[in-house]
Amino acid sequence: MVLQSRDINVLQYIVEDYILNGLPVPSKKIAEFPEMQVSSATIRNVVSELEMNGYVTRPHSSAGSIPARKAYRLYVEALGSVNEMMLSSKLRRKVRHQLIQSVSNDINTWGSTAVNLLSNLVGSLAIVTAPQSFQLYVNQIHVIKIQNNTLLLIVVFPGAVIKQKILSFPNHIDQSLIDESITYLNHIFVNKSYHQIKDVDLPLGIVKKKLFKSVLFVLEEQQQKIQFDYRLDGLRNLLIQPEFVNRNGLLHSLVHDIEQGELLQLIMSLMPQVGTVRVVIGDEHSNNKMRPFSLIIGCYGISNNMIGSIAVVDSVRMQYLKGIASVKLMVNIMTDITRMVA
Repeated sequence: MVLQSRDINVLQYIVEDYILNGLPVPSKKIAEFPEMQVSSATIRNVVSELEMNGYVTRPHSSAGSIPARKAYRLYVEALGSVNEMMLSSKLRRKVRHQLIQSVSNDINTWGSTAVNLLSNLVGSLAIVTAPQSFQLYVNQIHVIKIQNNTLLLIVVFPGAVIKQKILSFPNHIDQSLIDESITYLNHIFVNKSYHQIKDVDLPLGIVKKKLFKSVLFVLEEQQQKIQFDYRLDGLRNLLIQPEFVNRNGLLHSLVHDIEQGELLQLIMSLMPQVGTVRVVIGDEHSNNKMRPFSLIIGCYGISNNMIGSIAVVDSVRMQYLKGIASVKLMVNIMTDITRMVA
């Protein structure tokens, strides 16, 4: 279904009303919105089409609409380049002043100040990691043929840390292809971090592709062993969300992931480039336990040097506009502070 402007307007209204009130949105209510300027019958037809194409769900034909994950994704994409300017200038100045003041008073408290400010700004769970040079780089890659169809992959990291992996293939592998693959892998991976490599297009060919995926897996595995200093605030905000009332199992699972470091590792694996923000919505998560939640993740600091992450965790019905603007505000301020103290 190619959505027309009218369809998008109706869907946007449904999403915004549901975010605000947490209740299914009746077609009659949509039709009464002055900017729609269409009949109730037209709205019902549009809603039926949206339901058929997976943008909304309804318990029965006469019930109100509840936005599906596709609707939230379309809504977020339609927001375009949201920035901190949608927040009041007074609020922006206040947040910047408090963060810079915390650095002046005690540099060790700015993480706590930042996460508290962000949690209060968005009314959600907030997580901030301290800036650090945590990017792990590959020094060298070797590939040795140990049988006609079996290769030994050797990945060398700084500090003479060596990781090995045996890879089997269905057919005989020529030495010329191995040599070509070694050159390719070293060109792609050496002196690059996991975050610089993870979105690179896969190479062609079974051998190169499998070697590429294996090196990336080893690099990610080593990256996840790095310890991060982080601050967290606002878990109490999730306790009052209607989605989680009488569903303690969801929050218990989230708390468990926090305590085990799994949530932090997830955030770090999804972290975008410095100065940018990424939104992950509901069932876009590969981890089933995270599908009741959405994440807004930002990266601040100095590229390839001192960087940290800023994240907001909430129900799928989070206030995306305010959340994205708030995370971008914190990214910009904390990038400035990192440059000041680096």
